Amino acid sequence: MTFHQAPATHINHAKFRVADLALMKDFYGTKLGFQVSDVNDTTAVVTADGRTPLLTLEASGPYRKSTEPKTGLFHVAFLLPDRPALGGFLRHIAALNYPVQGASDHGVSEAIYLADPEGNGLEFYRDRDPSAWDWNGSQINMVTEPLDADGLLQEAAVWKGMPDTVIIGHIHLKVTDIAKAEKFYTQVLQFNTVSSLGRQALFVSTRDYHHHMGLNTWAGSSLPPLAENETGLAYYSIAYPTPEDREKAAEAVSSQGYEVRKKNETYFVEDPFGILVQLA
Repeated sequence: MTFHQAPATHINHAKFRVADLALMKDFYGTKLGFQVSDVNDTTAVVTADGRTPLLTLEASGPYRKSTEPKTGLFHVAFLLPDRPALGGFLRHIAALNYPVQGASDHGVSEAIYLADPEGNGLEFYRDRDPSAWDWNGSQINMVTEPLDADGLLQEAAVWKGMPDTVIIGHIHLKVTDIAKAEKFYTQVLQFNTVSSLGRQALFVSTRDYHHHMGLNTWAGSSLPPLAENETGLAYYSIAYPTPEDREKAAEAVSSQGYEVRKKNETYFVEDPFGILVQLA
């Protein structure tokens, strides 16, 4: 299934503003087993395969941690290739004694949640076969059940670092208004709503994936946006199948009154919640 390559529109990259670059490089590289390479003295790139940037860590600030909840990242989710890989990751994290914030079976997937040293939410998950996903028309049924950790560990592959096929599977954002989020991400950017929890959460995707994006208001409806001198999500990237699709998305955003900035062959726009989006 082509959920994370053309012809799907999907999430493929995120950039974090960080306060301590050395600490974050050690976490993503030494602890999590990604490949981390320096761009310059203040920027590093995180990859799984040594070529494809998944995260950019940028420390040209100085940046400080926000003292109050803000809109922005809830978590970025890394998709592992299969259950043995996720089991191997779980065993590795347990051996490090690194704190796990949650572990769930969502029906469509199995997931492990943690945060990096600067508080950025991370999910590591594996998908069940799409033939096992429970659809009700155009709506996907997802659940939150306890993770079968024992079963995962029984199937665990030997940990040899982050598998080189790992990609960003989805991103989940903190917003303040689900109706505004749905209008922007579906009517303007042309994702499809696949699950809605009233005013609390929304899940959207393309090509019948269970979700490429999650958006929630669980932290409240009056959050301010993250300031440019604060650590956290600087922007995330939506990958379009073709340059023509990217141009159409930029035109649609502009037609709705949003300011669109072009940089090289990509575009940047702020969503209704002050979250910067790259149309790539």
